[in-house]
Amino acid sequence: MLLDRLNLKMDHFYSSGLFLTTEEQLILQTSLPILQQENKFLSLTFLGKIFGTVNDYYIVQGRGEDFIRSKMTFYSVDGYSWRLLFLPSVDSLKCFHLVRTRFKGDPICKHKYHGGPEVEEGNKKAEIKEEDRLSAFVKLMDYETAIGPKNSLMITPKGIINQNPYFQGISKFDALKLESYLHYRLPDSDIGFVPTTLICPPGGDRPLQFMEPISKDYPPGTWTLQADSLEEVVTIRNLWWPGYRFYFIPETGEYNSLYMGYGERNDDLPFMILDK
Repeated sequence: MLLDRLNLKMDHFYSSGLFLTTEEQLILQTSLPILQQENKFLSLTFLGKIFGTVNDYYIVQGRGEDFIRSKMTFYSVDGYSWRLLFLPSVDSLKCFHLVRTRFKGDPICKHKYHGGPEVEEGNKKAEIKEEDRLSAFVKLMDYETAIGPKNSLMITPKGIINQNPYFQGISKFDALKLESYLHYRLPDSDIGFVPTTLICPPGGDRPLQFMEPISKDYPPGTWTLQADSLEEVVTIRNLWWPGYRFYFIPETGEYNSLYMGYGERNDDLPFMILDK
């Protein structure tokens, strides 16, 4: 039960080459409940791991009363000691795509890059602290890859978003469609996000279907969906972020996502799709 609650259950990620060692799982099972209790989170989820040249980063996300708005992210290089990861600055988000070096695993080290808002001359190099780069990575990846099956979240009359306690999954037929999966983020088309103006498909249930489907993401082909031979497990990948996997077991409420990679976005994706 603890593995499920903390998103440490690796069974359906092994086939994608994503896993935690037994030692890593034991360390996280020990430290994460303490982190959750100290911060009074309603839930705490393991987001994944970034491979560094010296140390790896473990990343977790705690949630409060509102599933979407009240999120706090923490990181660790040993799995024991956790540090709060603050929201990135606008400059950090702009510079993230300019850094070409690998993560090192040292939050205070700096990475040099060419161009960006701080550089006026083309041959001048600017720097970004690795902790700021890590913050930008989490912000960008979470915005683009935090998803779930339709009806898994609900919104109360007060506008608070919670997990749907009555969610029991969707059919196999619907589970094989990308439009059955929604972004776990506030809709771009509804900046104010008040309950009376939520987007909702025609004939839909407004308290349940208020998020944007991933099938509308641009460019088409950003997401890939596969199922095993018996259609018992559906696996979804986001091609912007190599190392990201999401799985869902149809007709049940079990779904999860995980990222394990180098913390790099595949910015060549539009050209790769157009070349097909």
